[in-house]
Amino acid sequence: MKNKIRNIIFYIIINFILILNLEATEQFNFEVTEIEITQNGNKVVGKKRGLITTNDGLKIEADNFEYNKLLNIFNANGNVQITDEAHEVKMNSKNITYFRNEEKFFTQGKTEAIIQSKYNFKSSDVIFFRNKSKLNSKKKSII
Repeated sequence: MKNKIRNIIFYIIINFILILNLEATEQFNFEVTEIEITQNGNKVVGKKRGLITTNDGLKIEADNFEYNKLLNIFNANGNVQITDEAHEVKMNSKNITYFRNEEKFFTQGKTEAIIQSKYNFKSSDVIFFRNKSKLNSKKKSII
């Protein structure tokens, strides 16, 4: 009887841990016109404009994108618009790379950002650290 109770508690704990792990691995949700999945599902390519969302309030709109699941890197290009509702940041650029493990965005070229609906930031080649709410660029910037 004690072994049965111990086994039941063990299975409950294992199931609880697995559910927490599934919740922690936030996934991208793709709403695109055209999508191509290759490399055994490890590479997702979207074309002809689309919206990508996450469970924590991140929205990425782009003409084209590529997501590498193994490296956890997301590239978007062509009129890219990012909305981070959790950190109240909106960013526009032509080319953005999102390093998901580091929660870091890197833009190439002209970039505009609106922060907390108060600050308008214009620059190029910008790095945005999402977890730190830190935005910087080595190029000339206007706030």
